[in-house]
Amino acid sequence: METRLRPATRQALQAFRARRSRLLVWRALLCFALIALAATLTAALLDRARFLPEIVRPWTTLAAYAAAAFAAWRTALSHLHAAKSDHGAARLFEEVAPGLHERLLAAVELADGHAGESAEMRARLQEDVASAVENLDVRTLLPTRFLRVWQFGFAALAALIAALSLVPGLHLPGFLVRAAVPFANLPRPASAIIRLVEPSPSDGLAPFHSEVIVAAEVSGLFTGAVTLESQPEGARTRLEPMRSIGGGRHEGALAIGQADVRYRLHAGDAISPWHLLSARPRPRLVEFVKTVTPPPYTGLPAAEIREEHGDLEALEGSTVQLSLKANQSVRHSQLQLNPEHADRPAPLDVKILPDGRLQAEWNLAAGQEAWQIALTAVESGFTNGESAPWRITTLPDLPPIAQILEPQEQVALLADASVRLQGFASDDVGLATVAVAHAVNGGTWKDLETIAASGREGEVQRVLPLAPMQVAPGDTVLLKLVATDLKGQKAESPVVRVIVQEQTVDPVQRQWAEETRRLAQQAATVSDKARELRKAMDGVQKSTRQQRKETPESSLARAQTELDQLRDSVDDLWERLKQAAEKAPGHLETNEMRLVGERLAH
Repeated sequence: METRLRPATRQALQAFRARRSRLLVWRALLCFALIALAATLTAALLDRARFLPEIVRPWTTLAAYAAAAFAAWRTALSHLHAAKSDHGAARLFEEVAPGLHERLLAAVELADGHAGESAEMRARLQEDVASAVENLDVRTLLPTRFLRVWQFGFAALAALIAALSLVPGLHLPGFLVRAAVPFANLPRPASAIIRLVEPSPSDGLAPFHSEVIVAAEVSGLFTGAVTLESQPEGARTRLEPMRSIGGGRHEGALAIGQADVRYRLHAGDAISPWHLLSARPRPRLVEFVKTVTPPPYTGLPAAEIREEHGDLEALEGSTVQLSLKANQSVRHSQLQLNPEHADRPAPLDVKILPDGRLQAEWNLAAGQEAWQIALTAVESGFTNGESAPWRITTLPDLPPIAQILEPQEQVALLADASVRLQGFASDDVGLATVAVAHAVNGGTWKDLETIAASGREGEVQRVLPLAPMQVAPGDTVLLKLVATDLKGQKAESPVVRVIVQEQTVDPVQRQWAEETRRLAQQAATVSDKARELRKAMDGVQKSTRQQRKETPESSLARAQTELDQLRDSVDDLWERLKQAAEKAPGHLETNEMRLVGERLAH
């Protein structure tokens, strides 16, 4: 015979379990809602009365929610597991249906099988219980009146809140929302209305080390001043009054350093929500690579310079290429020459390379005094409008310089003589050629010789015979140097005059006079060397007497060397004197050479 629970019995247990679980869940919800709403109302009233500090308000709400959840669990949810099994459901079923006392629970237990009971008796019990529960209504057994206490409490509290919400100056709905949503950035409900005008948007980015203007329009009922409250990240809050500029508009300033700043406004009993300005750096250049290519005519190579500033100094006509690195990604850039001039040229486009570097190129010209670059950051959209221009020093290619050192302004020579010309030329960039030019009696200038030059300086030493110039006594020969630099600029030296004299002196006598002058110069040199040697020997003797010991070998050796040199000079001069005496034009000159020889011997 069949001893298991009948379908009707199982359906009755399932319906009872579902009805009971639904009622317990509703009880938990009503319990949680009643306690949470009561706590929220209390927190809202305390917030309205300014008895609840703002830092405590969200934690009070969280504590109220935790208490309400615990009460709901203790009151209802903790009892859900009691009817989870058939035995528990049957026991609870019998409590609300006394007519089934001990029968339903016995049917559930006997359905599991008991050796002490006959199968016929268990089958009869199953049929009897099934017929008894078939017509039972679980809604009647578990009516909703069990929830009336919670429903009445919630309704009464809701009615109280609705009544208080009708009080105009209380602003209860707004305070309820502030109390119900912990950590929400909500304005404080008040009779005054604060409308933030600047900055727009109120939450955004601000440059490092800047000042942001905060402007607001305040309307409604309020007394006192409008106050700006700010709090840099990691610092304390600061309150500053805002100035009224009329029409209900008030303005203040926020100082932005390198940290984010949050701020809000106070006006009467109104407090605006917190707004955040995130500090970001302005774009700026942190690395400068300057490649300067001199003009082609100079033949100079390009030079690359790496510096931490943008000042430029280069020869006029050079090509400048800048490779710049910014402290952040840049989306747009332009370079402006002479930014402070009213007639400044059009800006130059700057290339933004794939690696983020900036590249610009232009030719240096006279009149370019400064350059400035405009940057727009990708992330913040900030510009570098506060940066100062960089200086440009354009070096002009100056003309060369030419000068004749010898002879001085004017010299008189015979037609068969030669001019010993000594001069120099220089240029700030480089010389190309130096030419020696002449003109006879103010005629056309002709180049006598063109000397290829290299470098910035060049010396000219030439002996120029007058005979090839076909000059005659009384003629005037003009001489000058003409220097040409690499750019093609020319410069001329002051003119030197050579006056051609007539032949009025015997050539033999003139040659004798020149030879005499040379001998006199050589004799003067020998005299100077002898004087120096005498001083050196006197010093050695004096040192020996003071120290009372022999003269050091090094001093004696040096004196011996100087003495040998002096003997060589005297021997050479003696030979020249003998040769000069043989060539003397007369007895008088021969006697003069003899006297000179005697003095030399002395």
